[in-house]
Amino acid sequence: MTAANAARAPSVPTLVGIQALRFVAAMLVVAMHGTQMAVERLGVPGGRHDYWVYGSFGVHIFFVISGVVMALSTHDWKPEPGVFKRFMQRRVIRILPMYWIATTLKLAAVLAVPAAALHADLSFGHLALSYLLIPHLDAFGEPFPLLGVGWTLSFEFFFYFVFSALLALGWPRIAASVALFGVFNALNQGLDLEASVTFFRLFSPLLFEFSAGMLIAKLCLRGWRLPLPAGVAVIALGFWGASAWPAFFADDFVHNLMYGLAGFAVVLGVTSIEGTVGSRIPRWLRTLGDASFALYLFHPFVMAAGAVFVKLGARTPALAVTAASVVSVLASVAIYRLVEQPLTNWLRRIVEPRRAELRRVVPPIQPPTKPPVARSDANAAPDTPRL
Repeated sequence: MTAANAARAPSVPTLVGIQALRFVAAMLVVAMHGTQMAVERLGVPGGRHDYWVYGSFGVHIFFVISGVVMALSTHDWKPEPGVFKRFMQRRVIRILPMYWIATTLKLAAVLAVPAAALHADLSFGHLALSYLLIPHLDAFGEPFPLLGVGWTLSFEFFFYFVFSALLALGWPRIAASVALFGVFNALNQGLDLEASVTFFRLFSPLLFEFSAGMLIAKLCLRGWRLPLPAGVAVIALGFWGASAWPAFFADDFVHNLMYGLAGFAVVLGVTSIEGTVGSRIPRWLRTLGDASFALYLFHPFVMAAGAVFVKLGARTPALAVTAASVVSVLASVAIYRLVEQPLTNWLRRIVEPRRAELRRVVPPIQPPTKPPVARSDANAAPDTPRL
């Protein structure tokens, strides 16, 4: 990117509010799995699917945020050789090592304490597809990898693949992704592809949430914001709409569309009020946002030990869930600082060429023996080489 292009390119806004929202979204998922723990492990009446399903709204927020971050981080990228590889490489480094660590820890826990896992398929096929994030049905007929929360990462990587392909082709990413995702959904709905091949569960209205995030990023780059009162109202409307809408009913397609619309409203509102509240967000909340991925991946291990909190003095399921949630948050910060951050930085140094090395200027080599030839100023060589 030349200096002239850099001057014309819109600056990437700093979205501290998005970091805080990451933590909120992760805690919604933690709370949902906490109520599931209460049913499955603490004797609260109900079946496996009787839990606080509103917590799943956190996943929809994550997907919209992902669209925002991907679009902002590549807003000045050009379609050129290697751009597909470069983008996918960064996402693999960011996501897969920590996911593989969590999956391996889950496998080790199941092998060491089989009773601790209520739903675990240890067949080779299931394990291989779980590590590769390829959607499939396990031995129980469930479309989840060994580490259950990993199902959302399958959607993430499917989006990454489409996004990087559009980036490499130079196609308009928002319009093209909406069109592609529309075709995918039409095929799945019309031909019921998911019923025959589980992979096609990725052809879901959830994909539109990534496109919605890209739209928000485009608005941010153009400096468009809702006024503060409207931004706050839209955030409240998004959370209220998700909680008021029936969580499970016959038409999952409409359910996902509505939750996606609510997630779009929340993220749009948060980016709109960034200029007013972003600088006021405390550092500790930003840190919790940084640790949100670790929280999302590793909180199931704490929840699986729900009975331990009862033995330690939690007299009610609510206290046990609260204690498990607090421990999950503290553990996630430690994992982020001690494992995720240093591991990611180390892999980036190894895999990605340093930008400084790519842009370094090598001075021209002067002939060692011949004296400089006198020349006019008009023909003089420039002091610095052209790049």
